[in-house]
Amino acid sequence: PGGLRLLMTPPYRRRTLFCGLFFLCQVGPLFAMLTFGPQILSSFGMPGGTVMETLGTGLISVVFLLGCYPALRLIDTRGRRPVIIWSFALMTVPLALLGVWPTAPAAV
Repeated sequence: PGGLRLLMTPPYRRRTLFCGLFFLCQVGPLFAMLTFGPQILSSFGMPGGTVMETLGTGLISVVFLLGCYPALRLIDTRGRRPVIIWSFALMTVPLALLGVWPTAPAAV
């Protein structure tokens, strides 16, 4: 019987905000990549509305799924905090590269 109000009380406020922030940081780029996948792929020279665009979008999803399995296994052995910190650190590299070099070739 605490509900949402309980989460915002002093003992839980920091934890709730921390988890919410990390969830936002995780879901934001994923949502953007899946939503704007066709536009991202077309900026790399893949023509829109073709089989290549569909394969590119599918490949993004497959890579996402393949990355989830080792992360789930590592959570059991290393713990949640190190796994999430390293995954965010490693996610920053390609996103920063694309931000700095938006005309990068598709191989990048």
